[in-house]
Amino acid sequence: MEGTPEDGQAKRPKQTGQLSYARVAQEGFRAPIVCEDYPENQMSRENFVDNQRAIGRLVDELPEEGFTPRLADSYWAKGAAIMVCQDELTKDLLAARILTLEAWEGSRLRMVGLDALPTYKSMVAWFLGPVDTGGSMSTRRGQMVYALC
Repeated sequence: MEGTPEDGQAKRPKQTGQLSYARVAQEGFRAPIVCEDYPENQMSRENFVDNQRAIGRLVDELPEEGFTPRLADSYWAKGAAIMVCQDELTKDLLAARILTLEAWEGSRLRMVGLDALPTYKSMVAWFLGPVDTGGSMSTRRGQMVYALC
């Protein structure tokens, strides 16, 4: 096929750091896991992967019979690992075990509420001033951005 890489894999969309609506709107109990001194010390992407592996080991160590934890999804956002649990029992199990879980050397993790994560606010501001009759629209936009910085 024309336009397809030689190994047969399709190109992946560029990651911009924005979460998709499908991921954010997915049903489940969200369990943000952060470093002990969050937000000063945020979890890196590499540590997020280590965290996923540690939780996998935790599940593997549970007895075959009885309760089976179910995670619907996990993603990295705002310097935290967001675990999407399918039920409240899974979230409670994770909360009980996270303090003793060693995802990487020296990791001290804790579970927090979603309200502990920073929120980002956007705004638009209009600055009154003399009418600039010269210059292009992009120049004026550049001046406004400079004024906001």
